[in-house]
Amino acid sequence: MSSFASAQRRNVSNLAPAQANYPERARKAEKLGLKTLAFFALHVPLGFLMYQAPNFGLLHAIVVLVVGLGWIATERRPERAAFVCAYIVGAEVLWRMTKTPVFWEFGKYAAIFMLLFALLRYSMLKIPIVPILYFALLLPSLLLAVGGLGFTESRMLISFNLSGPLAITISAIYLSQLRLTREQQLRILMVVVAPLCGVVTIVLYNTLTRTAIVFKNASNFETSGGFGPNQVSAILGLGALITYIYLMSRKLSFSVRAACIALIFTFATLSALTFSRNGLFIAGCGAVLFSIIQFRNNRDRLKFILVVALLIGGAYYVIIPRLNTFTGGAIAKRFEQRSTTGRDSMVLADLQVWWDHPFLGVGPGMARPYYDNVLRLGYSIPAHTEFSRMLSEHGMFGLCSLLLLLFMAVSNFKSAGDRQGKALLMSLLAWSFLYMAANAMRLMAPAFIYGITFVRVLSETSANPRVYRTVFDNYRNQRLTTARSASSSLR
Repeated sequence: MSSFASAQRRNVSNLAPAQANYPERARKAEKLGLKTLAFFALHVPLGFLMYQAPNFGLLHAIVVLVVGLGWIATERRPERAAFVCAYIVGAEVLWRMTKTPVFWEFGKYAAIFMLLFALLRYSMLKIPIVPILYFALLLPSLLLAVGGLGFTESRMLISFNLSGPLAITISAIYLSQLRLTREQQLRILMVVVAPLCGVVTIVLYNTLTRTAIVFKNASNFETSGGFGPNQVSAILGLGALITYIYLMSRKLSFSVRAACIALIFTFATLSALTFSRNGLFIAGCGAVLFSIIQFRNNRDRLKFILVVALLIGGAYYVIIPRLNTFTGGAIAKRFEQRSTTGRDSMVLADLQVWWDHPFLGVGPGMARPYYDNVLRLGYSIPAHTEFSRMLSEHGMFGLCSLLLLLFMAVSNFKSAGDRQGKALLMSLLAWSFLYMAANAMRLMAPAFIYGITFVRVLSETSANPRVYRTVFDNYRNQRLTTARSASSSLR
């Protein structure tokens, strides 16, 4: 067995050049990159059509569901469900901003349904206990919401506040059972970017067709496609982060590399133009953490310096001056502001609620009236910070659930393996946690991005069974040749 293992290692190294066929692989990679860019480009007219005709958005949502279910039902490739969910993550804001006639939490529940269907389809019945326990700890406080408001009135609050934790749970259960290569993992992430091209189209169209836009020291709906600036800013920031990670992690052709840089500039610029700062700040933190962990050897460091110098130089000398001119200097004042726009007060209000109701909290969505009482807002608003919300609405059970969320993140990071894996996971975890700190669980994105850290990554060689077969055949032929030579010498 040890001789076979050593022969296996030797033959893998000998086979690598022939098996890789680098020129052919490079051509295939470039062809795939161009096809991906074409797929992205198709979402430009798609986004415009959905903006002009919401029923076209309904057709798009139905097609995504039907094609996704059909894809999962007919293919014996479990990663397909992850691709479908990644697309839904990117399309969720697109559906909302085009007023597609589906219910508000459609994106989350569509993704959850896809993953549950895939679990049954592929007989993935090895259910990890920690994600289940994380969600189960949030259930006792449901009794408070149902008992206080009745089932009919509490149903919407429960759905709104627990759909995010449920999405985290199902994503973790399914994705933890996937074994993918790094390339497959990065492609899944890049699928999120495709529908964002439609979001970019709507934001640009809505901004450029406005006759007069008033820029104030606050989030701007007019430059956010007429939709929530926080969500648009965050999802565009995620698009910039994912594209940056893909650009720095793979060897790409010049045309694909240039397209990635253009996408980063576009996403970052339009994210900033929403005047909601969290999108750029969260994506920037993720990019910095990825870079610090990833680039340690000289070659990677040089690549990092060149790309970052290009991005910073383009932003400082081209993008920022034009944005300042377009907004009359308002955007500079907005990003120089250091206030948390009331989130710190909301966190303090949550902590006060937890102090008053330490064991079970007050129930999902039931902390909203307390914001009015404590902050004197005059109106009820949903929680903006997921971590303090879980304390106020779920009490000690919420605290235990948060500790499990952190435990799973640390465990995934430790098992990431190589430097690239740790850099990717740290970046994704940072984005997910920072998003939850700023925007709670408004979107499916933080749940799926957190869930993708559960994927177990295989080496390119171990993921290709043909390599193993070739290695074994070579080893067997060598042994037969040796045996025949020994037999001939004995004669």
